[in-house]
Amino acid sequence: MLNENNFSPFKVSLIYFITSVFILSFFFENYFKYEFEFLRFSIVELIFVVIFFFTLSTQRFNFIKFMFKFDKNNIFELIIYSILIFKIIKYSLNFQIYYNLYELLIWIYMLSIYFVFKFYLINCRNLIFYITNSFIAISLIISLHILYSFLLYKLGYESNGFWMIRDTTYYPYAGTSSINFKSILGGYNQVAYLLAPGFLFLLNKFNNKLIILFLIIFYFIVMYLVKSKFLIIFFGTLVIYLIIKNKFFKKIKFNKIFLISALIGLFFFYLLITHFIIIDKGIINSSNSDLFKKYYFIDFVISLSKSEIYGSMFLKLKFTAIEIANSYNFLLFNSPNYFNNEIVINNFDIYTDPHSDYFGALANYGILGFLIFLALPIYMISEYLKNFNLDNLIYFLIIIMIFIESFVVDIFHTQFIWIVFAMYMFSVQVKKDITKK
Repeated sequence: MLNENNFSPFKVSLIYFITSVFILSFFFENYFKYEFEFLRFSIVELIFVVIFFFTLSTQRFNFIKFMFKFDKNNIFELIIYSILIFKIIKYSLNFQIYYNLYELLIWIYMLSIYFVFKFYLINCRNLIFYITNSFIAISLIISLHILYSFLLYKLGYESNGFWMIRDTTYYPYAGTSSINFKSILGGYNQVAYLLAPGFLFLLNKFNNKLIILFLIIFYFIVMYLVKSKFLIIFFGTLVIYLIIKNKFFKKIKFNKIFLISALIGLFFFYLLITHFIIIDKGIINSSNSDLFKKYYFIDFVISLSKSEIYGSMFLKLKFTAIEIANSYNFLLFNSPNYFNNEIVINNFDIYTDPHSDYFGALANYGILGFLIFLALPIYMISEYLKNFNLDNLIYFLIIIMIFIESFVVDIFHTQFIWIVFAMYMFSVQVKKDITKK
């Protein structure tokens, strides 16, 4: 195995440098990219290829052994390998369906990120500080660029892709006047996802209440300009973090009870607000229904005295996933992928993402695939509560934000998530090693 003492100072510095550059390259992912049929390559993938082959060339077979060294006690890795097996089976049913090949390749890519970073974290333990600071750096860079974009908007400049004005779609709770600032990234949700880890890592560095208050106000302004629904999860998690960090509850038992209660409450609140939309009665009618088709499930409506509750696009997508799974009785899944399934085109007129990793798994891999994906958050939460540790809290909460968001977005194909997974699993391993001593 790699040992930092066996490396020259140059090679150690190179490991720190290329892993940090990889994280910082997320900011330019949409800026330097190449698309070929169903595949997309960006500067992020190119840098990771360099890291991957650098690892193989310097570590020979040590890294390969590390990747395939099965630990029956590591349930997280057993789950992600099980998902890989499902994807291999799905693709083998029909080699002509390239969407299944894409999902298989992207999962292998994500697992590679996880294992590369975990490998270096275990053997170069100072790397965690470089990774943390890289997340902080990219969060601050994006934040400053969002504020710069807002200034350009106020001065009357053209957007140059820095913001989106939604005037042809009625956006839930924001109407047709929503302006989302997204910097040079592909979308405003992506901005929010990259802002959150760095902010929490930065906040975790300070105990001074004035500095913490300033950072909260600063990031609230930035998140407000972004206007991502992820803001709900982000600030809900932030409140949980501040309460536990400041030891509002003295006993570990009460911290655990508060943590699980708050997370369950946040999860159901987010599910309700994203899947059901309250709107004044009579706003939606036959003359303006096109405005509402993108985000509203107008066939699902509960009429009240002065208002109406409509289902959202996310609710319709979940009904669609259930309908697909029902077509093969939820068990023996077939070869068509969600992306090219006829049921999707019948329900939406266009092919669309399932907007849920869990329900996407249900549609593609049946009830067993759904349960395996669901096992990820269940295992991580139960394991953390069993080994409650404030040192791991920040990683745990970032992962929980990901798990909640993955009920309404296909987010497991996002690179930074797997770095955070590696950081968390590394911190758990360090804690176990200390306990054994």
